[in-house]
Amino acid sequence: MRLLVLGGGAVTREYYLPAIAMLDPPLDVRVVDRAADALCALAARYPGTKTERADFQTVLDEPNLVAQFDGVVIALPNASHENATSCALRRGLHVLCEKPLALSHVACLRLRDEARAAARVLAVSMVRRLLPSIEAARQAIARGLIGELLSLDFEDGQPYAWLSDSGEFFRKENGGVLADMGVHYLDLAREFAAGTLIPSKYTDDYAGGVEANAVLELQSETGRTIRIALSRTRRLRNTLIFHGTRGDLSVAKGVDASCVWRPSGEEAGITLSPVRPFANGDWPNTLTSCFAQQLHEFREAIRRGTDPRVGAEEAAGAATIVEWAYGQRRMFAQSEPRLAGNRQMLGSGLACVTGGTGFIGSHLVRRLYEEGVEGVSVPVRGYRTCSSLARFPVSMPRVDLLNGGEVRHALKGARWVFHLAYGSSGHDASRVTIEGTRNVVEGAIAERCECVVILSSIYVFGRPDAATVDESWPYDPVGGEYGRSKARMERWCLERSTSSGFTRIIVLNPSCVYGPGGRTYSELPVRLAKQGAFCWVDGGKGTANYTFVENLLDAMLLAARLEVAHGQRFIVTDGYVSWREFLEPLLGRFGEDLPSFTRGELAALNRKARRTRLLRVVRDIALDPRLTYAARNAPVLGGALKLVDRYAPATVGAARAWRGHATGRMRETRNENPPPVWLSDVFCAGTSRYSAEKACRVLGWSPRIGLDRGRQLTLAWLRDTVIPESEEES
Repeated sequence: MRLLVLGGGAVTREYYLPAIAMLDPPLDVRVVDRAADALCALAARYPGTKTERADFQTVLDEPNLVAQFDGVVIALPNASHENATSCALRRGLHVLCEKPLALSHVACLRLRDEARAAARVLAVSMVRRLLPSIEAARQAIARGLIGELLSLDFEDGQPYAWLSDSGEFFRKENGGVLADMGVHYLDLAREFAAGTLIPSKYTDDYAGGVEANAVLELQSETGRTIRIALSRTRRLRNTLIFHGTRGDLSVAKGVDASCVWRPSGEEAGITLSPVRPFANGDWPNTLTSCFAQQLHEFREAIRRGTDPRVGAEEAAGAATIVEWAYGQRRMFAQSEPRLAGNRQMLGSGLACVTGGTGFIGSHLVRRLYEEGVEGVSVPVRGYRTCSSLARFPVSMPRVDLLNGGEVRHALKGARWVFHLAYGSSGHDASRVTIEGTRNVVEGAIAERCECVVILSSIYVFGRPDAATVDESWPYDPVGGEYGRSKARMERWCLERSTSSGFTRIIVLNPSCVYGPGGRTYSELPVRLAKQGAFCWVDGGKGTANYTFVENLLDAMLLAARLEVAHGQRFIVTDGYVSWREFLEPLLGRFGEDLPSFTRGELAALNRKARRTRLLRVVRDIALDPRLTYAARNAPVLGGALKLVDRYAPATVGAARAWRGHATGRMRETRNENPPPVWLSDVFCAGTSRYSAEKACRVLGWSPRIGLDRGRQLTLAWLRDTVIPESEEES
């Protein structure tokens, strides 16, 4: 079979090409994409693969195309599926199209008719139907193990991390999580519920872009209820549950080869595996094998002239429901209640936000959108973390902050520039913080942007004990390279402000920023405490200087608007309390009976834990003859094992002693590993207090949201994302 693949992006690279290699006999393949980068990545991974750089329309217009290929796989952005499928059918090719086939049921039915008229196979990729675990559930239901099927409850959610090569994935015309992932579960629901699906309720977080979270409720014509919950921003239950009159079936998301059957009245589940899920019994239980099975079935449908497993009729049913759902929703940003108080507004003009996918940046983008800024541009390094941001109608050009030309181009037409990006990890982290900031500032000056607001940190001032720190305090950065690079960046910005001409430059130094979506001072302590890996540092008596994220946004917008702010830096902080007082309301029951360590004790515990982990490795090698043989034949371990042979008894004894005589404090952590030593830096015992008097006096700023209200809002978010209510109350 000769196969044309339209689209050389992630799904082709990660799944289609490996699946094609599994088939016997192999397929003759050519991959077409208009992006040179995508084809280069593909060629590097699969040398010898035939590729062509071209637009799909150009390729489908080639003469004698049907003489060159039997079929085509369409793996283009969603909005191109309908046109590409229609063109391919008219040229006489059989088609396997990635879901969704089209974004309207009318278009799906038209494509069905075109395929029938051309006597060609039109298959739709619903690869989740082919998962071994789904096949196990299918076989269990057919055997009557759960009796009559009553309801289906599907949840699929985790922070988006798909290998999107471009921003096409987040374009509004391609639809959001419902159109992309939801159609899989609508397809499964239609199959298992056996009948037409009637939607009854739908909610999502659409705000003019593409939704990242959605909940859809339906009923089948046979009376079965269906609930589908989807998320690209948070982790959900990630199981498919089939409720029956005699029990339940639970299928975990992923490529597990089984499902779990729980008969009514039984607590323990029974694992069920499918009988021969794939045409080739040697294929492993992987998603790639599901793609291989799909290609095998496509080839067989062409050879035999039979209908595909999933065709345009099924796609039309899912499209009908997606259309209904999108017609029901209302703008999430408009439906959410606004926080009390007079919020600062920016005014007209285009805004550019670097670091817009982060905690503070995403809040800023939402605020700008709500306040009606003419347009928002968010330069991004990649698209892995753009799901929450893409809910809004923002542009997301791919920009390397270390490339001055790219940065300047991204700033064209911007009136307001908010620079929040910094280097967080990797060998070039400091360069991104320092050189990236220089490129943003120089680009803004060259493009005559009105102002650049740069976010720094109170880390540049250090932590002088028993002192009240204001903007006159000398630089004495803490936090390692992060603090040092921020200080260097800030010095340069303030110096550049003396000759920046039309463009104003302002630096803000926020204290510890918390709020919904926050990590370090919101989610992290709770997540660690749940794992038994959090502790108080010196009893939690150190000083927490805190800022609620919405209050910081007020300061940023004021600084952008006011000419008097030019060339100055401003500490922004709501106030201070002890770390214990700040965190206990967020930790809830997970904060009960937390151990307390000094910095020295934490360091000692971590050193001991590292030694113990090494001892366990050595012990395992010493006690297992197979590992001993393997290690002795390894060049490096071979010599080391002579020491093991000599000291094995002592090594094993020490390891057992560690397990049997852990300290009482370590047992209190409910975790075999101690709290990380860096807690003593982040939630330190220092007593420094930072003053926002200058921001109040010069900018007219004051914290609009108090500590109690800020923590209430943060806790509500934590309950929705980190601490399910059932877990909190248990």
